[in-house]
Amino acid sequence: MRVCASPLRRAEQFLSPSASIVYSRARQFGRMAASSPIQRFASSGEMHDKRKRGGSAIIDALVALAILGASGLVLLGLLGQTAKTLRGARESERAVVGASEQLNWISVQSRMTLQAMLGRTTVHGWSFDVAAASATLFDISVAESDTTRVLLRTTLYRPDTS
Repeated sequence: MRVCASPLRRAEQFLSPSASIVYSRARQFGRMAASSPIQRFASSGEMHDKRKRGGSAIIDALVALAILGASGLVLLGLLGQTAKTLRGARESERAVVGASEQLNWISVQSRMTLQAMLGRTTVHGWSFDVAAASATLFDISVAESDTTRVLLRTTLYRPDTS
């Protein structure tokens, strides 16, 4: 019977060849290194191979910089589109407020004035389309000009006072 000083060496005698490699690594690097998936470098030749891979950090940095630049361009495009949308919303709101003021002006007009305005009329720079729906109802449409879309539309009731 052979007597060994180390308990690891004693266990190696009864194990398969692949298990004995694990035990030899444990003896060489300590108990935790044998189960670690990260291999340690044993010779200076292997350390030299690691130094050859140092240029990959530059490539990683360039790839990261390219991704950052592309995402920055997307963000700038998004901000530009948001600014354009807000500008359009402000212009649309300003047009509707102006049309509302003109609709308020025409809504206080008498039946005689509305009859005189039948058809398409331009007043105060706004285009009014007045149509008689019946003898007492007038359909009013307000647009910025003759070629733009209608901004506001309503129907006014004006009874016959004669």
